[in-house]
Amino acid sequence: MILASLVPAAAYFVSNNVNFFVVQYLGPSTFQLLSSLKIVSTAVFFRVVMGVQLSGTKWKMLVLITLGCAVSQLGSSNMSLSGSSNGYALKFLNVVITGFASVYNEKVLKSSQTVSVHYQNLILYLWGVLFALCSLFSSSPYVFRNPKETVKGYTVMTCCIIVNYALVGLATSFVLKYLDNIAKTLAAAVSIFFVAIFSYIFFLEPLTVNLILGMGIVVVSCEVYYKE
Repeated sequence: MILASLVPAAAYFVSNNVNFFVVQYLGPSTFQLLSSLKIVSTAVFFRVVMGVQLSGTKWKMLVLITLGCAVSQLGSSNMSLSGSSNGYALKFLNVVITGFASVYNEKVLKSSQTVSVHYQNLILYLWGVLFALCSLFSSSPYVFRNPKETVKGYTVMTCCIIVNYALVGLATSFVLKYLDNIAKTLAAAVSIFFVAIFSYIFFLEPLTVNLILGMGIVVVSCEVYYKE
C-alpha cells in the first residue's frame, strides 16, 4: 500500500503544480471554465481503472453536468476563451492527470477496508510532503539555510485556509473510500452553486442568469443520474 500510494501522490503533485502554469497562460476565468472537464475525465478513468460500467443515460447526465458547470461560469466578468496553445495543452494534461489521480486514489483507499482511512491518508500525504520538499530544495535551496522563510507572510487567515483544505482532504478520502468518485464529482459540481449563494449573501455578488440556468441543469442531471 505504501508504494501504491506513490502513484496518486505523484499525480496530485504534478496536477497541482501544472495549475499555476495554466492560470498564468490562460487566466483564472478560462481556467475555471475548463475545469468542469474533470467530470468527464474522472468518469472515463472510473470506467477504466475501477471497471465500473455506466449506462448510456448516466454518461449523458455526466456530460450535461459538465455543460451546466461551464454555463454557470459564462456569466462571470471578463469570461472568454483566450490564452496560448501551451495553456490549453497544459489544461488538458491537468484534466487527465487530475481524473486519473482521483480514481487511482479511490482504488488504493478501497484496496483494504480493514486499514484506517487516516493511516492511508498519512501515507499519501507523506509522499506529497516528500515531493514538495524535493521541489522546494531544487528551486530554492537557500530556504533550508533560513527555515523562517518557509512561513514568512503567514497570517491567522492563512492558517485557517490550510486547516480548511486539510479537512476537505479528509472528507474527500471518506467519500472515495465509502462511496466513489462519481459521488465526489457530483458533490463538487453542486458545491459551486453553494459558493455562489454564500457569495451573494456575504459579498453581494450577483446571481447571474447563466449561473441559475447552470444550477438548474446540474440539479436535474444529478437527479436523473441517481434515479436511472
